[in-house]
Amino acid sequence: MGPVERAEDFYSLVDCVVAPVTGGSGGKCKLSEAILAGRPVVTTSMGAAGYPPDLSRHFAVCDPDRLGPEILRRALAEFNADRAREDFERQLGWEAVIGRYASAVEELAEPSSASTSPSTISS
Repeated sequence: MGPVERAEDFYSLVDCVVAPVTGGSGGKCKLSEAILAGRPVVTTSMGAAGYPPDLSRHFAVCDPDRLGPEILRRALAEFNADRAREDFERQLGWEAVIGRYASAVEELAEPSSASTSPSTISS
């Protein structure tokens, strides 16, 4: 397919996203991106790893050697785009992320009782 200028252009061309993740670490942003674009995702257990159960339940998970037309048909038939989008937005959307960030900053800005009392070293 080649480079894509806008993710929306890619997702408008596909019915389902297949991501047979077999290695690596960190967040799999493309999986979330596909869900938020309203596309079902077929991935491996490694691809779904790290997502909480209420998000990973929206993925069709299978071993790479079992990937075939049946799993794709099932993913397309069982995927509820509205519910998946709602769940992902609630946990990973801008409002949720900014809210957690703001809470973390507030917590760091609050003086703790340990840092306000002077330390004394006895000899």
